[in-house]
Amino acid sequence: MSLESITKKLGIHPLTNELIERTNRKQSLILTGASLTTKVLITSSLAKKVSNILLVIVPTLEDATRWFPLVKDCGWTKTCLYPTSEVSPYDSIHVTSEIIWGQLQVISDILELRSDEDIAIIATERSLQPHLPPLEYFNSKCIKLKMGDEIDINELSVCLCSCGYVKTTNIDQEGTWTRRGDIVDIYPVSSELPIRLEFFGDQIEKIREFDPISQRSLDKINNICITPTGFDPLIIDKLLSIKKNDIINLLTDEEYSELINSRSLSSSKKYLGVAFDKPSSLLDYLTTNTFIV
Repeated sequence: MSLESITKKLGIHPLTNELIERTNRKQSLILTGASLTTKVLITSSLAKKVSNILLVIVPTLEDATRWFPLVKDCGWTKTCLYPTSEVSPYDSIHVTSEIIWGQLQVISDILELRSDEDIAIIATERSLQPHLPPLEYFNSKCIKLKMGDEIDINELSVCLCSCGYVKTTNIDQEGTWTRRGDIVDIYPVSSELPIRLEFFGDQIEKIREFDPISQRSLDKINNICITPTGFDPLIIDKLLSIKKNDIINLLTDEEYSELINSRSLSSSKKYLGVAFDKPSSLLDYLTTNTFIV
C-alpha cells in the first residue's frame, strides 16, 4: 500500500477529525514519539482535510531532504523543497543563482496554484526570516501571459529586460530570451523548460514548452507567469525611486555611484530593508488557511 493510500485512509479516521479540532485551539498541537514516516502520514492526512497548502518547517536542509520524498509519496499535486542559504540576509556574500531560482520556482507554483490543485512545501527555519520583497510588489513585476492576449512585442521586450532577462541568439540557459520574427523564446528562471510564444500580429496565438537542445516543441500550455530573474532587480528598482537625501547616507559613495550611473548594485541584497519598509518571509506568500507543521 502506497503512502497516498494510507494518507486517504487516515483522512477518514475519527482520530484525524479529533486532531484537526485540536489544531483550532490557540495553543500549538505537539505530537511526539513518532517515526519520520508516521509524522509525514499524520501531517499529510491532517493538512489535506483542511487546506490545499501544507508548509513543513524543519531545522536543517538535511532534514528537509529526508521529508521531501516521503511527503511527495503522499499524493500532493505539487511537492516543493524551498531552498535557503545559510548566509545572513544582510551579509554581502553572494547567494547562488540556483538557490534564488529554486525559491522563484516555488513562489511561482504558489501564485499559480489552481483551485483543483494542492501543494506541499518543505522549508527550513531560514524561510521564516525576511528575505523577500512584499508579495504585492513582487506580483506587480511578474509578466503574466495567456493564449489570446494582445501585447506589443517591443513592449514585451522592455518588460523582459526590466525583469533581468538577457537577449541572446540561442536559448540554452535560464534567464535568457530571443526573438525571430513573430516568435519569442523565453527561458523563465521559475520553469524547468523554456517557452515559445507564437504571435499573429500582436496576439499570442500559441504558447508551447520546448526542448532547449533539440528545439522541438513540446506541450501546449494556456498561460505562463514569468517571474523576474531574481530579487536584486526589484530591490534596485525600488532604491532608485527613493529620494537622494533619504538614501545617500545609507550607501557608500561607491555603491551610490554604481546605483545611479549603471542602475545596478552588487550589494543590493543587504539593502532589502531599505528598499521596503516590511520585507517578507515565505509565510507572507501563503494564504491564511495554510496548514503549518
